[in-house]
Amino acid sequence: MEAHPSPKTLAFLEAALLILEPLAVNAEEGVYGHEHNSKQRRLKHMLKLKRRQSGRLQNMQRLKQELRQKLQNEHALKRKYVRRPKKIRPIDRFLKR
Repeated sequence: MEAHPSPKTLAFLEAALLILEPLAVNAEEGVYGHEHNSKQRRLKHMLKLKRRQSGRLQNMQRLKQELRQKLQNEHALKRKYVRRPKKIRPIDRFLKR
């Protein structure tokens, strides 16, 4: 089963590419190498964090979903087997007056 990245993740990666691509070109040419290095380092750290968190995030979402499903099932069961008071027929209501 292959997990597809969320639109947020895709947007993040596209932004990362937009920043990293020119940096790679600059590094090859030896121009602005030092200035952009700090940006690259910061971004690398963010990418690493993102990668580490994505697993945890998916796990949390799965657990939340399972809990929600469980609660819904319990609710359905209660609704199905609950003992409802019998409805008072209109005639009975007249007799009680």
